[in-house]
Amino acid sequence: MEIILTLLNPTVADCVRQFQSFRPSIRQFQVDIQDGKYVVSKAISLPEFQKALALFPKQDLETATFDFHLQEIDYERDLDLLGEIKKSLPLRYVFIHASLAPDYPRLKKRYAGLTLGLVFNPDDEIKTVADRYDISSIPTIQIMTINPGPQGQAFIPQALNKIDQLRSLDYRSKIYLDGAINEKTIDIVLMRQNKPDGLCVGSYFTRATDLKKRIRFLREKITTAVLAA
Repeated sequence: MEIILTLLNPTVADCVRQFQSFRPSIRQFQVDIQDGKYVVSKAISLPEFQKALALFPKQDLETATFDFHLQEIDYERDLDLLGEIKKSLPLRYVFIHASLAPDYPRLKKRYAGLTLGLVFNPDDEIKTVADRYDISSIPTIQIMTINPGPQGQAFIPQALNKIDQLRSLDYRSKIYLDGAINEKTIDIVLMRQNKPDGLCVGSYFTRATDLKKRIRFLREKITTAVLAA
C-alpha cells in the first residue's frame, strides 16, 4: 500500500519548503490545486507550482513521483499546462472530480499523454457515476474520505463503502484514499476486507513534530495488516 504526501500550499515558498523538508522521507507526492470556487479553500495554482518546481533540487526530483489533484472548475486549462510540465517532472496521475461530469472519453483522447483518474466525493453515488462512464476504462480512482477543501477535517468512514462497491463492479485498477488519514483512522481503513492501494496523507504528516515516527507508524500498521490478511 503506497503512502503519498499531499502538498497543499498557499504560496510558492511554502511549496518549496515543504517538498525539501519531506523529500528525504517521502518519494511520492500529490499536489492539490484549489481554485477557491469548486472548493471553499484556495491553494497554489498550477502556474505558481511551475515557479516552485524550478526551485526544487534536481537530485530530489530524480527519485520522486508526482500526482495532481485538480480541485477546480477550469481543470481543462491546467490539463494543457500539465502536458508541458510532464516534460520536466516525473508525473504519474492527474485526478479530476467526477462531480464536475467531465467528458472522460474526449479528455482521454485529447490528453493521451496524461493518465487521467477520477475523484469521488463522499456524496457521489458509485452507481450514478458507473452509469455515466465505463468504469473499467478509468486507470485509477481516488475516494475522498473528507469533503474536498481544507485539510484537518473529520474522517467520513461511510466513504470506504465505495471501495467495496467499485470492486463489486469488477473494478480492478488502483484505488486511493484522500483525507483525514491518521493514527486513529488508519485502523478503520485497514480492518476492511477491500483495502485501498494507496493513502494520501496531509495534515498528519505536515503538522508532525516527528515526521519519521509517523511515517514508520503508518508503514508498520500497513505491514501488519498485509501479513494478517
